[in-house]
Amino acid sequence: MSVYERLVKLQRSCWACFVIPVILLLGTWIVIIEPRWVAHREISELVPNWQGPPGLKVAVASDWHFTKRPLQRVMTVERARDIVAQINAANPDVVLLPGDFIADHDYKPDTAATPEDEIAQVLGGLKARLGVYAVMGNHDWWHDGEKFTAAFTRRHHRAGERRRAFTWSIRNAHLGGGGR
Repeated sequence: MSVYERLVKLQRSCWACFVIPVILLLGTWIVIIEPRWVAHREISELVPNWQGPPGLKVAVASDWHFTKRPLQRVMTVERARDIVAQINAANPDVVLLPGDFIADHDYKPDTAATPEDEIAQVLGGLKARLGVYAVMGNHDWWHDGEKFTAAFTRRHHRAGERRRAFTWSIRNAHLGGGGR
């Protein structure tokens, strides 16, 4: 084997020594770390010429991805209830839910008749003085956005809130809220 052939072989083995650990690290991030990461950030922002209520406290919670597959994702009903309690403990004035409530197309509910009702039941526990608002995400529409919208609206009416149902468009529904 010539010196050149040895160098090429060494270069290929070094390349594999770099690529394999990178792939393993990325896989660890994607499967184990990122799905379990709940980011809590408090940002205080002064908006020039703000016309709304002073000191408005907004909570935004997105990409819930409820699942019954703990190795794929980790948002179980129990974990979501804990996060709902943490959000409520922060006493937000308004809660915004920008969608992607479900991860599985074959999600089987434990505590309600349908997946949409189970998720709406859990998120219906959110409390905010000015309300809780949801926008359906792409995962919700892939599952059945109309059913999600209806479940969130039903949850609002069952909660007996004094606020009227609020709809921004066919794809958005007021989840209920009000009262701390």
